[in-house]
Amino acid sequence: MSIESTIEKLNALKLYGMVRIIKDTKPEFLANLSHDEVIAMMTDAENDLRAGNKINRLFASSGLRGRASSENIDYSASRGLDRNTVRRLADCTYIDKGESIAVTGPTGAGKSFLAQALGNEACARGYSVQYYGFTKLMNHLRIGRADHSYEKMMNKLNKVKLLILDDFGLEVLDSSSRLAFYEILEERYDRKSLILVSQIPVKSWHSVIGEATVADAICDRLINGSHSLQLKGDSFRRKKELPV
Repeated sequence: MSIESTIEKLNALKLYGMVRIIKDTKPEFLANLSHDEVIAMMTDAENDLRAGNKINRLFASSGLRGRASSENIDYSASRGLDRNTVRRLADCTYIDKGESIAVTGPTGAGKSFLAQALGNEACARGYSVQYYGFTKLMNHLRIGRADHSYEKMMNKLNKVKLLILDDFGLEVLDSSSRLAFYEILEERYDRKSLILVSQIPVKSWHSVIGEATVADAICDRLINGSHSLQLKGDSFRRKKELPV
């Protein structure tokens, strides 16, 4: 069997990593390897290619804006952010445990950057991630109730290992948003992770959520067992606007 025929069959089977090894490796090098070594090399190449493709798909479908990295986070003392805490979270063990994270702080303090950096770390490690603005997601779900796509949308959210909701608390929740938010939390509690980003301090979440009974249930699921990252300091956006 000719090498061209072998390559054609591998391409038909979508074993592109193996094809790359055959095309890019000099025949004399392969000739000095045992059959086991050649098979191992081709298998590793195929596995690496598929892992890389999977990670690229995870990034592309996540909704994350840019490639924020935990390595680029500002840990200056005025921000009140502990480097070791962030590094422990960046290893994504909290996702394996189904734990959540609350990120709070003033406008422009870098909350979204931090949440997206953790989201990017999760994608890089092979976890499915979905990033939404809180209000935008609630609007989508409200429309879903009207056009009967609500259950499908919820099922999609529930499958994601890490859900990031940004800008929670910009407005008091109405009954539709309150119940949808509760349903999301109920489904994820102790099973799937959530990062909730808000400029509203945790102590004020009850008033933002509204109806007392549901607010108690939501806050109980958000706060108990969650990691809390509270950022401090001036707005980075305002700093950029100041003259040098």
